[in-house]
Amino acid sequence: MAIGADGPGYYKAREAIDNLKKLENKKKKALYDIQILINGDNRLQELSLNSIFKLMYSIESHWTSKQREIINYMLFENNNQSIAAQYFGVSQSNIQQILSKSHYYAYEESFCAINSILNEVNYHA
Repeated sequence: MAIGADGPGYYKAREAIDNLKKLENKKKKALYDIQILINGDNRLQELSLNSIFKLMYSIESHWTSKQREIINYMLFENNNQSIAAQYFGVSQSNIQQILSKSHYYAYEESFCAINSILNEVNYHA
């Protein structure tokens, strides 16, 4: 118990911990380590974000280390497939196959959706 801890952030953190404990008690332990709670009347955004995170984890959990490396490169370096192919020393079609098999495009769309939702919540805060 934190002495003197108070405020909306503290209460949202406590709520998130309680939610995870409830899942654990029901033997529905979460396979992901993130839960977003937002101060105010943002339940739809919370539900959307947490659902997207669950789906993204489901996709990501099946990636090989090579897929993970290429996907992180594509997401965070903002390069196209040709540049990625040069960087990794493979053909562009090989990069395309890796991205398709790893559901990269759905993952990227989810990543963008999370950013949009968080920007909207931040804008209205």
